[in-house]
Order: sequence, then structure tokens, then C-alpha cells
Amino acid sequence: MTPQSALVLVASDAASDAESAREVLSAEFERVITSSDSSRAVEDFDAARPDVLVLAFQDVERAEQFYLGLYRHSASIAHKPHWSVLLCTKRDARAAHALCRRSCFDDYVVFWPATFDPLRLAMSAQTGLRFLALASASAPGAQKVAALSRGLAEVEPVLDAAVAEGRRRLDRTGATLRHVMDGLDTAVRDLSRGVEESAGAQALGGPLREVSQRLQRFSDEHLLPGMLAVEQSLEPVRDSLADAGAVVGPRVRALRTLASQLSPAPTILVIEDEETQRQILKHLLQGEGYSLAFAANGSEALRAVARQRPDLILMDLALPDFDGRELTRQFKRSGALAQVPVVMITGHSERDVVVEALEAGAADFLVKPFTPKSLSEKIEQHLRGASH
Repeated sequence: MTPQSALVLVASDAASDAESAREVLSAEFERVITSSDSSRAVEDFDAARPDVLVLAFQDVERAEQFYLGLYRHSASIAHKPHWSVLLCTKRDARAAHALCRRSCFDDYVVFWPATFDPLRLAMSAQTGLRFLALASASAPGAQKVAALSRGLAEVEPVLDAAVAEGRRRLDRTGATLRHVMDGLDTAVRDLSRGVEESAGAQALGGPLREVSQRLQRFSDEHLLPGMLAVEQSLEPVRDSLADAGAVVGPRVRALRTLASQLSPAPTILVIEDEETQRQILKHLLQGEGYSLAFAANGSEALRAVARQRPDLILMDLALPDFDGRELTRQFKRSGALAQVPVVMITGHSERDVVVEALEAGAADFLVKPFTPKSLSEKIEQHLRGASH
């Protein structure tokens, strides 16, 4: 991705502010467009699908509400990686910094009342393009190799079962051949004896004895040796199966080890507005083999899932900017998140609350206060279910 190919969208509630930012960016980027009509904000974003989004609102709170509105209503923002830059005044720099630290935005630039460093905005956009290019080039590679390794490793039980079944079939075939050979030998000898006995009582004794002798020779020289050769030919097949298992098995096991090394730890996103509760959950889950991400409200959660798809979501039902059920419905409408289990955490155990949470798409719920064991069991249950 280059400054020539990247698309930059400047969004604002004032056309003049959007144009000011566009002029600064146009010195380094060829494709810079603006959007300043609030009624068309979502439509403009979905049509542009920008690589860099610049929010040119002089009020930081209005920029945050605008961005939250995009996440609530845009059909593409959760699936289109982009770099967000918040423009602010010097007075709001501390608030902008706090928002970026919480990952509500990727970067901020002090732009008003005067732009003392006009290159700072362009540099932020350049940094964003590098970050997006790096994330696109590196992360999927390891994921694809891990997925391929897991797929190949799944061959091992199939291979073991096929070798075992092949050996069983060969053993049954060999036993059947031996049984048939013994039966044929007995039948020929019985028939020869019968012919000999008949020959002694009849005038055609000489010819009958000749027939008996020929029948015995045919059995001894052709029929039984041929069947014995077939039985012996099964041994190389049995050896080949054993060799295949010995050669392929270790390689498949090596792939399984590689898959386990490359596969990232399951990511759990905790959405909880109370700092104390976040710390409790962090304490309970740290050291359990999970990768943890935290969001203090719905807008932070929407940003978090846009950056990385979690394997499971633990969400407080009552958030300051979203109702947990509404946020769950939004997750379930997203193709990338539809299969991610959401476990709702609530202080209410009333039946209607639980039913509404489940109807919204929650996979389960935990009622406060919960025990560490119940939390662990819920997580393991739904992570196992999501992996199948």
C-alpha cells in the first residue's frame, strides 16, 4: 500500500475543517476525499472503504460519537482495516491521548487553532499505512501455516486407522486362503481315496486310478502352490503398510507439534465498565493460557473486535454507552463475529433478563457473584464448542 494507492477519508461536521485537512494531506496522498454531511456519514464511509480515516471535529466528544455511530450502523467498518487519526485542539490533547491509549483511535494530531507542524498529520497517515501493510503481510502467514499444519496433523488418526484396518484385512485374507487350501487338499485326497476304492471294485480300475493320480498331481503341483504364492504375496503388502506408518507417522506428529506452536492462545475479550471487575477478571484469567483484551464500554469493544477477532467474549450486561443485548445483536450481525460465543455477565438472575440475553444471541450467562470454578468451566465449555 502506497500514498498513491491508499484512500484517505476526512470526516467532519464542518466542510471548511474537512477541506483544511484535505489540503494538508494532498501534498503526499493522491486520493483524499471529504465527508461533512452527517446524514451521509455512514454511506460515505461504506462507499469509500478508506485505508485512513481522519476525524476533523474540533470537539473530541463529537468525534467519538461520530466514530461510534459508524460502528453501530456501517456495514463495512468492522471488516475493513483502517487507521484512524483524531484531530484536536491543544486544550483537548490530553483527552485525545487518553482515547488513543484506550484504543478508541489509533493516533491523534493537534491541528487547531494553528497547524505549526503540517507534516505531522501526513506522517501519522504514513505510519498507519505501514502498520496496515505489516499486519496484512505477517499475521495471516502464521495463521495459514498453523491452519495447514492442523489440517495435515488431522491425517495422523486417519493414517493409523487405515494401516490397522489394512493389516486386519490382510490377516483375514491370509487366514481365508489357508482355510481354503486345507479344505481343497482334504477334498482332493478324499476324492482320490474314493476313486481308488471304486477302482478296486470295478473293471475300470486302471483308468480310474489314472484320473485319481492326475487330480492329486494337479493339486500338489499347481493349485496348492498357486494359492500359497498368493498368501506369500500378502507379506510385502503388510510390510509396506508398516513402512508407510513408520515413515509418515513421525512427520505428521512433527506437523502437529508445529501447529500447536504456531496456534495462538485463545483470545478472550472482556467488556466491563467497572475497573474493579476488570481487575478481578484479569486476576482470575491470567496464567490460564489465554490472551486477554479489555474494553471499558461498547465503543472500545467495537474497536477491539475490528482489530482482532476474539475467540470468546465476556460482556457485562449494563454498559455506559450500549445495552449488552444490543451490542450482542450487533456482533451476531457481523459475519466475522457471528460464531464467536458471548457469555453475558449480569447481576440480575431474573428469567426475563436471561431470556432476552439468550434471544439476542448470547451463548450463556454468569450471574454475579460467580466462583472462579464456574467462570473457568463456562470459558472452557464454549471455547471447546467454538473450535468444532
